[in-house]
Amino acid sequence: MKMAAAKKTMGGRISILEITVRELRKEFRGLAAAVSDSPTKRDILTPEQAAEYLQMPVSKVMELCERKEIPCAQICGEYRLPKWLLDKWVVNLEILYRSEQGKEEED
Repeated sequence: MKMAAAKKTMGGRISILEITVRELRKEFRGLAAAVSDSPTKRDILTPEQAAEYLQMPVSKVMELCERKEIPCAQICGEYRLPKWLLDKWVVNLEILYRSEQGKEEED
């Protein structure tokens, strides 16, 4: 119902947003299906493994861990990153990025 009201007030602009939200939901469902219900040792990554998985420098992963900007836990003084939370983090970044792009296009 909220979507229909927004569609009436914003004209054709909301249709682009609806498509984007649907695409993201579909992608997220795919990620959720890929994530195992029971984590294994490989599902908990070291910063080096996370950097390789995310295709970014280890120094950047460490910086994000220290600033608490990436899902991680400090275990015995060393950072560990749950792979399934990294997947969610990337999806959330994509949603944020797309919403910011939409705001810029409206301005």
